[in-house]
Amino acid sequence: MAQLHYHRWVERFIVDEFSSEDSMRDYLFSNPILIFEEDTWVIPIVEEKCLPLSSLDKKYGRADIILCRIVEDTEQVKKQKKLSLSLIESWIVELKKEEAGYENGFRQLFDYMTIVKNDNKIREDINNEIKNKVEKYLGIKGLQFKDPGTSLNVYGSLVAPSFDLIGRTRESISKNVKNYKKDYEDLGKVLKDKGKIDEGFTLIDTINAACKLFPYISLIKLIRFKRGDEIIIYSENILGRKAVAQISRIDPVELFKNGTIKEDDIFYFRDDKGKEHNEVECRVLNKRGPSHSFMIKIVAVKGYSNISVPKWAKDHYDYKVQRIPIENTAKTCSIAIHKLFEIYDEDELFKYYWNFGEKNFVRKSDGNLLSELREQQRLKMG
Repeated sequence: MAQLHYHRWVERFIVDEFSSEDSMRDYLFSNPILIFEEDTWVIPIVEEKCLPLSSLDKKYGRADIILCRIVEDTEQVKKQKKLSLSLIESWIVELKKEEAGYENGFRQLFDYMTIVKNDNKIREDINNEIKNKVEKYLGIKGLQFKDPGTSLNVYGSLVAPSFDLIGRTRESISKNVKNYKKDYEDLGKVLKDKGKIDEGFTLIDTINAACKLFPYISLIKLIRFKRGDEIIIYSENILGRKAVAQISRIDPVELFKNGTIKEDDIFYFRDDKGKEHNEVECRVLNKRGPSHSFMIKIVAVKGYSNISVPKWAKDHYDYKVQRIPIENTAKTCSIAIHKLFEIYDEDELFKYYWNFGEKNFVRKSDGNLLSELREQQRLKMG
């Protein structure tokens, strides 16, 4: 197993594993730059219709996330209302909570990449989603592609805390493959030409071979470290392209300690379309939620005694009806209130999952959003 060479400032921290691949996906959704070499414009895609479904085994399900890196100036795109497909890199990302290798990681990633490469429908869905998200981000309508006939540039990234770089595999590359077998046969041919089949091939061998068929595949080491309430996210492209670290320290409890938030502060709700709901009364709890999230107590909703509380279930929400008051994370409470007031239909509610949370809760005394209060604390800390 490849060893992590700790930076000096990381040595006093202990490893604090991500709780699940979902939590890794949540982090990458908010911090996609960890995949790339420089700070560029990235559109995250998690909509089910855009995520390829594994053709190898049902247990693998769909790809975790697609990160579309757009190598164009945002102001030019906004001005011209035109975007070039040839300048978009569509990164299929496979996440592993534990050590990844050829069998546990690469085969799934390669499978997803071949599906996107060969399936016209899923490429069309991805293109439409890119268009919709860019229009929303730039606040424009009528965006057009300059080169609508151009195929997506398909890239891949395997993200895990560590990789098996030594283990060798001796088997047919196209074993158990049902669809798009030619891509696997081409991969096997490249490996055979390099003399890697009979003696066995490593994960790095397959990455190098696959880069003859696709523009690039990265191996990103992603690890969480913790010291007290301080968390460091360490990221490194083990193929030598990049090493990045990010520090996160904003603890909700700290905002109570320094008086930024008080336990008797009343918050009302502002939905994702900008409408204010003063009939909703909430409090922020003096406790730390998962991944340092804010915990909210929905104290009362005028005219309602029950509320449906959502739970993420990969491609939909499962709901449990609970009696008000309830306590949960800001995101979960936001989704529950959006559903209660029927602000979105169920498909839209799931589609806009990443929009909901702290920015929907407004302090009654001064109009500050909960998200703004967190950012004020971040600036104080420098």
